[in-house]
Amino acid sequence: MNYQEVVRQLFSLKVFGMKFGIESTKKALESFGNPERDMKIIHVAGTNGKGSIAAMISAVLQEAGFKVGLFTSPHLIDFRERIRVNDELIKESGVVDLFKKIKDKNVKLTYFEFLTIMALLYFKGRTDYVVLEAGLGGKLDATNAADSMISVLTPISLDHTHILGNTVEKIAEDKSEIIKPKTIVVTGHQELGVLNIIKKKSEERNCKLIQVEKKYETNLLGDFQRVNAGFAAAVATELKIPDEKIKNGLQKVEWSGRLQYLEEDLLVDGAHNLKGLDEMKKYVESLNRELIIIFGASGKRNAKEMIEHLPKYKHLIITMSDSSKKSNVDTIHMKAVDPETVDIDCIKIKDLEKALEHARSLQKNGELILVTGSLYLVGDVIKYLNS
Repeated sequence: MNYQEVVRQLFSLKVFGMKFGIESTKKALESFGNPERDMKIIHVAGTNGKGSIAAMISAVLQEAGFKVGLFTSPHLIDFRERIRVNDELIKESGVVDLFKKIKDKNVKLTYFEFLTIMALLYFKGRTDYVVLEAGLGGKLDATNAADSMISVLTPISLDHTHILGNTVEKIAEDKSEIIKPKTIVVTGHQELGVLNIIKKKSEERNCKLIQVEKKYETNLLGDFQRVNAGFAAAVATELKIPDEKIKNGLQKVEWSGRLQYLEEDLLVDGAHNLKGLDEMKKYVESLNRELIIIFGASGKRNAKEMIEHLPKYKHLIITMSDSSKKSNVDTIHMKAVDPETVDIDCIKIKDLEKALEHARSLQKNGELILVTGSLYLVGDVIKYLNS
């Protein structure tokens, strides 16, 4: 079995959907002697900023001389982006070997459970610290099968309400279940109800709670990334990392797909919920440039509501990611958005490459093309430009 065959088999697990609960993950980890118990794990959950903060923590720890395992999702181009040590992606041969080992245990696993176990097995013996980004929620997320020394709870807002609950308080209850007894909890600005839940859970579990207020400079664009950098700095400070190393690490972090210029007049941002779009909007509006927006939403998201949170645009092109076309999940948003009810300058172009070509044909006076609404869509743009 080669790498491509393994990846196809892993992707095929998606047809079984998501299974909420950590028992299967725990069972599989036990069969391998619980490799996660020997790791110093930093667990990141929340609604926005999880991936960026995880990448920042990794960068700072690397700057301090540590080997850091980083597990994130989703990937933009290469499946192996999800599992890396000191920014080096897991080798294709490593994916194949670990797939066979896990498969031999005959534990029924979902796609994300499989990847979580694969990551933890890969990190064993290779890392000083491990940074795990929760996939969805917290309590029943596969990553919660591993005990962490530090829990990071990024700003929590409404997202995945059909799964996690229809209030921020319900979502906070779920996500804050990553907090383990007698550990460190790092959070920042939260709605009062959310903050109270995090405080209560931290007190009940005898944890040290740190509320981040200070922003830090980083090479990533957007004021929200300076806020995210404050989370990473707080974690590093608790690990006794010198401030100079923290500042240097935050200037070296790499995180694709978030307010990233692929070309001088082409900006991409994977914002895929209202809070993320609002943060992106602040940065884009500060540029004072006319916009041509290429937009595509994933899954069950309310595309019409998301469009209302976009920056002011000259032209809007609604399109689809390649992965969505294969699964037909985006046909919902393509049908739901009627250009005439959005704006006279709105057009639907299902094929992304044609959408990009059309956007470029509209660039007459230095307009900026912005691609947003989905990380999958952003990944497809990057792949297209690199092909």
